[in-house]
Amino acid sequence: MTPPPPPTPATPPSHLDGFLPEGLSAAEVRRGRLVVSFAMLAIVGYAAAMLALGWLGWSRSFAGVGIAALVNLLALGGLRKQTWSLGAAAWVVFPMLILTVFGVAWEDLGLGAPILMWLATVPIIAALARGKLLATVSAILIASGAVVMAVWGTLSPFPQTAPALVTTIVAMMSLAGVAVTGAIIGQIYERSVGAALEEQGRSLRDLADALRMSETRYRLALENVPVGVVQTTPDGRFLLANRAMADLLGYESVEELSASGRGAADFYAAPEAREHFVEALHRDGSVRRFQTEWKDRHGKTIHVRIDAQGKFGSGGSLLGIEGIVEDVSAEHEVREKLRTSEARFRALVQRSSDVVVVANAESHISYVSPSIEQVLGYTVGQTLGRPIFSFLHPDDVPGATALFSSVRQHAAMVPPTEFRLRHADGHYLFAEGVGTPLFEDPAIQGLVINFRDITDRKRAEAVLVHAKEQAEEVAHLKSTFLANMSHEIRTPLTGILGFADILADEVTDPQQREFVQLIEQSGKRLLDTLNSVLDLARLDAGHMDFTTEPVLLSEAARQAAQLLAPLAHKKGLTLEAIIQDEDAKADLDRSALDRILTNLVGNAIKFTESGGVQVIVRASEDEVALDVVDTGVGISEDFLPRLFEEFQQESSGAQRSHEGSGLGLAITRQLTERLDGSLTVQSVLGVGTTFSVTFPTRLRSDAAPVTARRPRVLIVDDNTQTLRMAERMVESSYRVDTASSAADAESLAQNASEAYDPYDVLLLDINLGTLDTGEDLMRRLRQRPPYDDRPIIAFTAYALPGDRERFLATGFDGYFSKPFTRETLLATLGDASGHAPEPEPPMPRFIVRNRDFAPEQAVTASGEALRFED
Repeated sequence: MTPPPPPTPATPPSHLDGFLPEGLSAAEVRRGRLVVSFAMLAIVGYAAAMLALGWLGWSRSFAGVGIAALVNLLALGGLRKQTWSLGAAAWVVFPMLILTVFGVAWEDLGLGAPILMWLATVPIIAALARGKLLATVSAILIASGAVVMAVWGTLSPFPQTAPALVTTIVAMMSLAGVAVTGAIIGQIYERSVGAALEEQGRSLRDLADALRMSETRYRLALENVPVGVVQTTPDGRFLLANRAMADLLGYESVEELSASGRGAADFYAAPEAREHFVEALHRDGSVRRFQTEWKDRHGKTIHVRIDAQGKFGSGGSLLGIEGIVEDVSAEHEVREKLRTSEARFRALVQRSSDVVVVANAESHISYVSPSIEQVLGYTVGQTLGRPIFSFLHPDDVPGATALFSSVRQHAAMVPPTEFRLRHADGHYLFAEGVGTPLFEDPAIQGLVINFRDITDRKRAEAVLVHAKEQAEEVAHLKSTFLANMSHEIRTPLTGILGFADILADEVTDPQQREFVQLIEQSGKRLLDTLNSVLDLARLDAGHMDFTTEPVLLSEAARQAAQLLAPLAHKKGLTLEAIIQDEDAKADLDRSALDRILTNLVGNAIKFTESGGVQVIVRASEDEVALDVVDTGVGISEDFLPRLFEEFQQESSGAQRSHEGSGLGLAITRQLTERLDGSLTVQSVLGVGTTFSVTFPTRLRSDAAPVTARRPRVLIVDDNTQTLRMAERMVESSYRVDTASSAADAESLAQNASEAYDPYDVLLLDINLGTLDTGEDLMRRLRQRPPYDDRPIIAFTAYALPGDRERFLATGFDGYFSKPFTRETLLATLGDASGHAPEPEPPMPRFIVRNRDFAPEQAVTASGEALRFED
């Protein structure tokens, strides 16, 4: 930016300035003062000459001098009234003086008149007053006057001894020398002082140009400034406004705003606001950040902020107002939303059943929500300023103090923590709380603690624990009872069945043989019931394991029909296997499938008196199915909901028409579900029943194992059971390492990295049982390549709303809460590593046999008797 030229020094004021027009430069003022001074001296000289001429009686000279004096007075008067310019006055005063002196000399003494000597100063003064042109003209007039007087012969009477010619020549040379000297002096002045004045004039012109440019820039800035700039009269009429002001008020241009005839006072939404604004101006002289509401030309309300300053006269009256007007509608809207949000938040906090406490750096309570009175019985006033630890149970104070110090030092979140608080009546209650450190927030400056009363939950947990212990004890008693009963019943039953078999061979009497057969049938029935009860107990306890393999359902259906054909033939029924899809196959436990078919087909034969039973094999794209259709008695709609419950039979008591324990369908349903299948039934009373067993067509792949690198996973948790469970869940698909502390985890991660086999995914528990949390461990790992970009997932018991977003915001790549399932864990690891988990390996096969089971009741696929072992 070019700096502005230095200002011209100001000229001291003078009494002569009253004759000069306004707006003259300093050089022109100095010249003007010289002209005025010369004119006044000339008038004084004219007055003195008129006195002398009047005394001598020279009337013509007297009249000429009087006319010259009058002309000078007119020149001064015109200059004072600004009807004449300074140059015109100078061109009147100087030539008039020359002509007047020559006129008086003509009538007086001619060239020898002493008054002519005064003319020697005229060119010099003319040069000083108006420059070389006036000085040259004055010199020419003096020389011309001398020549004219010499030619006309009007020589004054010199001493008679001096020749007239010599006198004339001397006089002419004197006057000519004076005139030439004045012209030379004028030239010198013009080249020195005049040149300086001209340079000063150019500087003034440059100043004027700079001023115009500055004004142009000011106007451009005024038009482009984003806030309204105005100058108004005291009553609000616009004297100046920029484009932003017009836009703010809804006008297309400043000209349109001016043509509207409306003033600033007309845009106030409330007239009293304008009055307050003017009162503040009168009182303080200026107004800063005055906020009010205006209405634009369309009636829309806008919020404005005004900074203005008043212009006052010498008497204190307001002459005008200038300032800026800023549209703060958006700011006002944000502020109103913030105020509403704060009010809503305060209302929620004030009415929440949870207690919100703010403890400052000295652990003293600086804020507490009103719900403290409902939870602990204290009023807000009774808690403010007190140490927060004074409400804790003495046994909880050391741990809480250490936790507070750690939070204060490391600004770490306080995980859900249980503690005991003293009620106002003296008893203690259980509470659970979380903490957020906001010591650096100027609005909080403390630890924000949210806690709630969990006394009822602790009581319920205690009840549940007791109930769980009781259930475990009952289950243990049940298992013990079944084991004892199995042993106690099987031992005499073995003797009964064995001796019945011996008697059947030795007894020859028909009636006695019939009795022996009844004993044998009853014993086998009792054995079936015992086996069913034991099987159901094993299924309920999860002690029956399965080994899956691809099984052809057509083969299983044919063998079931072949196995149970004698029972159907004995009742005069047909039993057939209808295979709609010979290739229907699924991964199943063959022994369990045989048991399912045996139970369903056996039930169908048992409850069918005429007609027959069909075993249908069908398949679709996603599943395979076995339908067992009979033409038996059917099942009533009322009994269908209870059909698969234990020990349930539609006919019971004295009206019972069929034998059985009521456990077969319950066992069949559990076996089907354990094989990931489903069992449904459709029945019409008196027409028949259809049982449908469906399985997904999920087959094991016989492809060669993939030799690609299996992803490596590090699981960190302070709970040993959780570590073992998670490791067991994923070890078939991942290489798993576990750590129970942050230090162990860092060591394992470093060793893996140094061995060029870093972990692909890291699972971190948040609460590691120490002050060092999973978040702290994640931040440290992020600073160590290659873990700065490896997936790190939080798995934690923190499952409140907002916890997931909070952990993701701190830098975790994923999150899931405890408890979790194997599917959840594998899906999360698969998403993080891009690795599809391998199918589960088959469970070890476990076949249970019973040496006493009748061979005609069940046969395996290989023809081997299906038995159950105690």
